[in-house]
Amino acid sequence: MKKLPAIIMVIIGLSCSAAMAGEGMLVFKTKPKDVEVYIDGVFKGRADQVLTLNIGEGNHTVKIVKGDESMQKDYFVPSGGIVKVELALDGSEDKGRLTFNFVRIDAGTFQMGSNNGSSDEKPVHTVTISKPFEISDHEVTVGEYRKFVESTGYDPPVSTGSKGSYSRNDACNWNKKNVENHPVNCVSWEDAQSFISWLNMQAGKPVYRLPTEAEWEYAARAGTKTDYACGDGEWCVTQMGWTSANSGGQTHPVKKKTPNYWKLYDMHGNVWEWCQDWYDSEYYSKSPPKDPVNNSGGSRRVLRGGGWGSSARSCRSAARGHYSPGYRSSYYGFRLVRPPGQQ
Repeated sequence: MKKLPAIIMVIIGLSCSAAMAGEGMLVFKTKPKDVEVYIDGVFKGRADQVLTLNIGEGNHTVKIVKGDESMQKDYFVPSGGIVKVELALDGSEDKGRLTFNFVRIDAGTFQMGSNNGSSDEKPVHTVTISKPFEISDHEVTVGEYRKFVESTGYDPPVSTGSKGSYSRNDACNWNKKNVENHPVNCVSWEDAQSFISWLNMQAGKPVYRLPTEAEWEYAARAGTKTDYACGDGEWCVTQMGWTSANSGGQTHPVKKKTPNYWKLYDMHGNVWEWCQDWYDSEYYSKSPPKDPVNNSGGSRRVLRGGGWGSSARSCRSAARGHYSPGYRSSYYGFRLVRPPGQQ
């Protein structure tokens, strides 16, 4: 029988004492076992030794070396978190890397906003998206988010409310059965940013982000000028998404409804999706015509698309939502954007 390559678990983190505030832990595997381990350029020993070290919150570079061969990656360690890392000189640890299906959205011009909605959707104005981008064809799922939580020890989304006063909520789908392909909910804008930071650390560069509000509406409309990507009647939105009319009071698996013309799923309903922008009810009257994004600050971030508990009207392409970036709700989730040509 062929002998399997040796893999040794090395713990970089806490020993018997608890981590101090602002610290976390790295837990990782190396292949082979007799490699030298460096963290942020500092030699910490060989991997066949047991290493314990408190790691400050933030970005850290982990490198393994054997002879002329080396491998390094950057990781983000959250305060109080445990980051699981696998490093192998043959690169085999990348086989389990999380991947998404992205759709290329070409540059173009569209009419943003609506005269049929709330006052913050006015005035209708011309917006140009000057550069192509790619957007994930579905909302981030429970299964995808679970890999992040298991890898980092990040606080799982089992509660709702404001940061610092979360309370457990049975509407969160995290611990329910058969939900791995449902959109993850009970995640705040800040949670989404932590997930994105983790993805970017894996990629080794800032690839992933949330869509801007303009990018989101441009992609949701998919060339249409109607209330929904399927037309103006509320009857059609249930063909494309899950709303209060057909959801049965819960999320549903992604990609089960009809996509829009650009092959994006669940842009209407299932969960509200966080965008990058700060919310301003009067932003449309002063936003630039080219690649607008509200980075001017505020107290709330933009949400788009409506969710499983929303009326059809709230799921219109132009409808705007907003909430505190630290707030978790069973109605809230997100999807990703990246530049074209990334893998």
